[in-house]
Amino acid sequence: MLPKLNLTSGCYIVTDNLAKYLPQVEAKIHTSILDSICQTNLTQTFINPSQSQAAREVKYIFPLFGDVSVVGFTCCVGDRLIKGVVKESREAQADFGKAKAQGKTAALFQRSRRASDIFSTTIGNLPAGGEVRVELTYLEELKHDAEINGLRLTIPTGISPRYGSATWETRAPGVTERGMSITVDVEMPRGSVIKSIQSPSHPMSVAIGTLSTAPLSEPALSKASASFSQSSVGLDIDVVVDVVATNLAEPAAFLETHPTISHQRALMMTLVPKFNITRIKPEIVFLCDRSGSMRPEIKNLVAALHIFLRSLPAGVKFNICSFGTKHTFIWERSQGYDQECFEEAKKHIESFEADYGGTNIFDPLEATFEQRYSDMNLEVFVLTDGRINDQDKLFDLIHRWTAKSNQNIRVFSLGVGLNVSSALVEGIARAGNGFAQTVHVSETMDKKVIRMLKGALIPHIKDYSLEIKYGKVDAQYDEDFEIIESVSDSLLVHYKNDEEWVEVEGQTVRETDPQIPKGDEKPDPSPATRSIQPKHTSLPGIPAPDYIQVPSQITQVFPFNRTTTYVLLSNQNQNLEPKSVVLKGSCDQGPLELEIPIAHLSEKSSVIHQMAAGKEIRDLEENRGWLSVARDDGGKLLREKFRPGFSNMAKREAVRLGVLFQVVGKWCSFVAVEPPQTRGLVGLEKEIGEIEISQASTDETPVTSSRRSMPRDRTQISGNGQRGFCAQIGKRTAVGLSSKAPSSSFTTLSSRLKPKATLSSSGKDGNSQPIDNGGNKADSAYSNHSKLQSFIALQRFGGCWDWSKEFEEITKLKYGSLLKPDLPASVANHENSGAILATLCAIAFLKKHFIEEKETWDLVAEKGQDWLKDQIRGEVEGLMQKVSDII
Repeated sequence: MLPKLNLTSGCYIVTDNLAKYLPQVEAKIHTSILDSICQTNLTQTFINPSQSQAAREVKYIFPLFGDVSVVGFTCCVGDRLIKGVVKESREAQADFGKAKAQGKTAALFQRSRRASDIFSTTIGNLPAGGEVRVELTYLEELKHDAEINGLRLTIPTGISPRYGSATWETRAPGVTERGMSITVDVEMPRGSVIKSIQSPSHPMSVAIGTLSTAPLSEPALSKASASFSQSSVGLDIDVVVDVVATNLAEPAAFLETHPTISHQRALMMTLVPKFNITRIKPEIVFLCDRSGSMRPEIKNLVAALHIFLRSLPAGVKFNICSFGTKHTFIWERSQGYDQECFEEAKKHIESFEADYGGTNIFDPLEATFEQRYSDMNLEVFVLTDGRINDQDKLFDLIHRWTAKSNQNIRVFSLGVGLNVSSALVEGIARAGNGFAQTVHVSETMDKKVIRMLKGALIPHIKDYSLEIKYGKVDAQYDEDFEIIESVSDSLLVHYKNDEEWVEVEGQTVRETDPQIPKGDEKPDPSPATRSIQPKHTSLPGIPAPDYIQVPSQITQVFPFNRTTTYVLLSNQNQNLEPKSVVLKGSCDQGPLELEIPIAHLSEKSSVIHQMAAGKEIRDLEENRGWLSVARDDGGKLLREKFRPGFSNMAKREAVRLGVLFQVVGKWCSFVAVEPPQTRGLVGLEKEIGEIEISQASTDETPVTSSRRSMPRDRTQISGNGQRGFCAQIGKRTAVGLSSKAPSSSFTTLSSRLKPKATLSSSGKDGNSQPIDNGGNKADSAYSNHSKLQSFIALQRFGGCWDWSKEFEEITKLKYGSLLKPDLPASVANHENSGAILATLCAIAFLKKHFIEEKETWDLVAEKGQDWLKDQIRGEVEGLMQKVSDII
């Protein structure tokens, strides 16, 4: 029975139906970052303050980012160490209950089914005065952050509650705190230089050139370490670490071989294409959270919306919606972007207050979809600082509408502040084919809003596909010949048999099942008959495909945003060596193609496999994944053929992947049970090490491990080994990676994600860019940013600046003495000569003084240049150069 008090994050016992929180005495966190993947080891120690009463059951609830994959769980109660194994949730629950009833030390670790960023641990039988140490290992993919143009790591060390606050007994009598320590090691591939590592949330000590795990190793500019510690464990806000490095915008692909599963390999690809394609003119709707909790961020929001309004291109339609407990739009339907609507919207956002009550995102989002223009693409921006209870309902709404619109709808999300749910923000973007961003406390959101706008203006490309090129496999072929396989072709699946499947009482079952009546007979409704229908055994045995692509459909790839895609390879091509991966797509302007050479990691590891499995499991839980796009021999989607039993098929596949790759999900949990005392810890470790990961032991028919045997009709032989890009794209390859796999610059993502790097010549003689260790620059940066906002506000709707007193005060330029005598007659005699000169100076001023803020003013300057071209056409470049030389 749940305690009467609202559950908050922390470790507690239940006494008289009340939650009593245990003192946390120590916390240790070590995070290793390699490229865009990070592995975090979290260790937290709690103590039972009672010296006379044992705790029958201890629970621990805490938040983690929604996209993490939990891959390791160890619990230590006193001197007894127990290690977790992933099992199907019901089996794990049964094992835990049995052990607890026998008086054994046991623990159960599982994810909440209501909120995917809440994880819980249940521990049984904690002795009086005993300690509990929980050790978790989780993986996550770091997102690109527009504000810093780098990677952002967020560690929820505060374990702060989403609602309310917890009363931790951290000062319990006789309890001594041991403090908190956080260490972050960063290592980038060879050829990449770490430019800065800093924390906007906490003061950190930074070491450049080495890692904390190998302080005496040879220094390299691709390595850095940051650390933070304090004597207390009362940290109540998330720790944020920003990493900026060179070459992050370059595409890359890595192949990993699993250490224990025979012939199992996985690909990870970072896609950063820079296609030269024209922007679209869609309908754009901005949904702004104005609930009471947004009060500290309203000023920041208004400033960002002003830049957003000035950055909109001509030809779009736009609207702004405010939501909380209620929701309102400026206009009933989106309006064309003109001077009148611009002024009305500007006046409207200046009146913003945080006065809309609670947080309800579903209704305003549904209204936005329903009143869209069906002949235009719809781009939706959702900005919120909170969380909601029924996330899956919202995700399903977005997913249904994007599918209904033939992928002509995209939804982007921006999370604000400490209490925003990462699962909500990421889930919105994932369901809406957009991307998610977050804004930390005291940060500006200008760049992130403009980045969403840039994403909204990119054409919808709906047919992205992946091909894998393999090296020469037979002497009969010339060296230029290669095998090419399409990843999506493997989603044409074959069953074990050709029996027909029909729907009976809401389930899809075989027509030959004995309990199924023939012809016109009606099903026997008796309980006896229904009871002999196994819950899931009537599901067909679907073989896993040769390639499981994650996500199953690449709906959007943004050139300024790192998109990571994974492929789990079967053993079908175990004797072939993947050489490169090719991303293909098409739009109205022609075909698109990007080829990326594959670097083979020399040491075996499971990190990429577990990342891929974790993301595929999440997709399956949200009614996506490879099963949702797989077809039978006749081309019919499996989700349609086996409806409504398809959800059980998705669950079965999620369990298979969770158990096979040891990743926790909605339907899989870690269970750890104390072994027989006679064997001790050594025996336990041997047992854990020798466990053979097999199919889930459930009442469901497993996905068969045998691969389908198919003729290799889809295999292509190509004589063009140097297939390049089409004219619009230009040749791009991953910097530092050659087409020969062994030249990979790092080797593995194993126990601590430590690659083998070679110190470059630039590292030896010290010629590099200076490292920023996160010194206090907040005041000057904010002042400079306010100056930029004020300057952008001087731009007129059409894109030009006027020469004014405010203009001169900011730029320190005088109209009478600048260039006027040297202006060509066509400009000097122009009716808008003052605005022309001011706009030329404004763009040059932005480029010189705000280069680090380029992403904020980029679209604003582009509008200014377009206005200049309309006024003086071919003279713009020459005059711009002349003005730039003077300024």
